[in-house]
Amino acid sequence: MFRTVLTVLLGLIPSFLVAQTKSLAVPHWHQVYSFQGVDDWSDGQTFSINGGPEKSIRYAACWPTALADVLAYYGAIDPTKTSVGNVIRLTYKALADHDDGAHTADIPAYIAKNWPFLRVAGPIDVSDLGKWPSEEKWQLIKECIDSGWPVLATVSWVRERGKIFNHAIVIRGYVEGDKPVAVLNDPSGGFFLTGKWDETITGERLQVPYDDFYDTKFLVVVREAHLPQLNEIIGRYLNGP
Repeated sequence: MFRTVLTVLLGLIPSFLVAQTKSLAVPHWHQVYSFQGVDDWSDGQTFSINGGPEKSIRYAACWPTALADVLAYYGAIDPTKTSVGNVIRLTYKALADHDDGAHTADIPAYIAKNWPFLRVAGPIDVSDLGKWPSEEKWQLIKECIDSGWPVLATVSWVRERGKIFNHAIVIRGYVEGDKPVAVLNDPSGGFFLTGKWDETITGERLQVPYDDFYDTKFLVVVREAHLPQLNEIIGRYLNGP
């Protein structure tokens, strides 16, 4: 009797809720709230968008923070707030642009210079793989995750207001099910999804339907020894069988 009731109840749950989740152990920091007070790496620097109110540059540091997640995953930096904050400061200074957030094309050379045992494939533009979202891109992301490589992505989101927002995230996993779901580390916490800065939402291991992504470019960071394997995988998707 109990087994029958349990089976019925499970049958009422959407498949993506009971599906198996694959998630890499990628550390996470919030670009704003993880670095307040004595941990503030921004040295009081501010910026303004279109003449709006001045804000700490931490609000524009999604790319440096996402990259710090991945560097810590590979053991390239010490996973403490002090060490991570220092790396974010250096990365922001080297790559960031207050309008664009970061120049993704500069990241491979930046990583090779500072962490020579790591290499980067990308940035891979969605135009190279057809319309986004697509089954091919999703399979490529899954294959990277299955190989132990988190994916750094610049994504666009269309919220109900009809505005498009660009943002950097780490795709650290996926949920197997009828509908593809990405597991993310979002440096902004819940802002990218809700439009509100909320200190109670860390942004770690967020599960977001893959189809919600509007557009993207992505980078894959790997250890140097794995770069040929990664390039072979990417080439297979770009060039076909």
